[in-house]
Amino acid sequence: LEPPSAAHWDGQNRCWEWIKQVGCYAQDWGKLSWLDAQLLTAESGKCPVPALAPMQPLRSPELCEHYNHGAALDVGEEEAQDARRWVNMHVNILVLNLLHDVERWEFISKRMAQLGLEISRVGGLDFTLPSAYTDAKRSGLIPMDYNYSWAQDIADTEFQDMHGIAGTMGCAAAHLNAMRCAVARSGERPLTLILEDDVSLEDDFAVKLRRLLEDEAPCDWVAISLKSKCPYGRCVSPRLTRVGPDGNEPEDRCRHGVNYGFYAMLYRSTDLEAVSQRLSETVWNETRPHCLDIDVALASISDQVAYYAVPGMQSPGFLTEGGHSSSRVINNGKADAVNLAYEDEMMHRETRAKKQGLPIESCAVYGCIEYSPFNRCQCNEDCILHKSCCADHKSCITTTTATSTDTTTSTDTITRTITSSTTTSSITRTSSTSSTTSTSPNVTTSTSLNVTTLVARQADKCSARGCKEFTPTASCQCNDACLMYDFCCSDYFETCQSSAARVVDALNTGKNRNTSKTKEQLFARKPISHL
Repeated sequence: LEPPSAAHWDGQNRCWEWIKQVGCYAQDWGKLSWLDAQLLTAESGKCPVPALAPMQPLRSPELCEHYNHGAALDVGEEEAQDARRWVNMHVNILVLNLLHDVERWEFISKRMAQLGLEISRVGGLDFTLPSAYTDAKRSGLIPMDYNYSWAQDIADTEFQDMHGIAGTMGCAAAHLNAMRCAVARSGERPLTLILEDDVSLEDDFAVKLRRLLEDEAPCDWVAISLKSKCPYGRCVSPRLTRVGPDGNEPEDRCRHGVNYGFYAMLYRSTDLEAVSQRLSETVWNETRPHCLDIDVALASISDQVAYYAVPGMQSPGFLTEGGHSSSRVINNGKADAVNLAYEDEMMHRETRAKKQGLPIESCAVYGCIEYSPFNRCQCNEDCILHKSCCADHKSCITTTTATSTDTTTSTDTITRTITSSTTTSSITRTSSTSSTTSTSPNVTTSTSLNVTTLVARQADKCSARGCKEFTPTASCQCNDACLMYDFCCSDYFETCQSSAARVVDALNTGKNRNTSKTKEQLFARKPISHL
């Protein structure tokens, strides 16, 4: 039988897939040991019984696959107080929390106060809010050349079987941001604990943590997940596994399917910067969107990073989840909340403009669009009222000019219509005897012009004007930057061949992962808007 997942590949171990589906995912994501998971799956005929073909996702299971290894400790008050003091002295505890989610913050704040543990709040990231994604790029949390549209297209394929990724991206960026904050404070305490805001630490958490590090953690550890569901790797002590990447899963799926859980991540503060850099490189790879799941991403490189984890089937262990709904899942379903592809395009245009020596905060980059909260200045008519205009905003203001062209009364007017994705200029001609209306999508004027000027602009050619710098009065351009704005004259490639070749090479090299574009494809692309 094929597993229920839509993702299938050559050489897929169907028995292993069924054990994960039936014995782990369907059982509260890992409350069973792998032995019990296989027994349950075998009852439905989807895998052999362990006596015939034992499957051991955790090698040496006799060492750590025991439910009672997570049982509450019998601790005296003196040891408990000493452990709390030890944690507050040695561990920076950071809590990830969306700033608008007050309920969750109050929940975890109250619990941590009960435990006598000091915490600091780190704001989460919600990429369904305008400008949050753009701000994350500008701050360096996400590479400037990361292409959301490409990642989403790949995530939508049957092989990846992911669908929405905005929430997953925000969760990954938030953890990387918390790690960045911890690096800035790494000199304060030798250990850093990053908590998600829907966890509830057990009463004996401080004692368990101290005992784990003093009695069980190997000397080489860099990161420890204090609760890992569907663990994969090798048991190294009664309460720790050495995480390993699942070689049964394709690398292009980021070895996805095991080692879930970033609820409570413990790091050596001195190693955080190196870990976060390596993790960021893994996460922001459009060709492997499953790596946006940051827990999966770290597990996928666990052969390079000394990553350990507490098996989630040990109950209650170090923590329980607070029962709140998943913000990540909710935001993954808000595909239409904001246009991340548009934000990507704006950042791309800013980068190109900077390389070309053009102003970044300008309508030449943003286009004549309605108010946009992620633009640093505005290009609509209301910007004057709000004192938020770009320096070149006047080029976007619509005016009307009437011109007499013959002995009969006639008016030739160009009215510009702005949309969020295209720019068109409608020509309305009226006379005493007739009226006609036509639309010319190739004309991108910033103010009204009479028909004589319009015809002159439509006739602009590089062969007549030469391959020179930007000309404000022209209807198309013959400089290198015209490719950036999809605004070249029709004979640009033929007339400005050497210049065009240089720019096309630049477009198709470096970190631009889009496929190479032909001359025809470049001209066929629709601009967002341009002047």
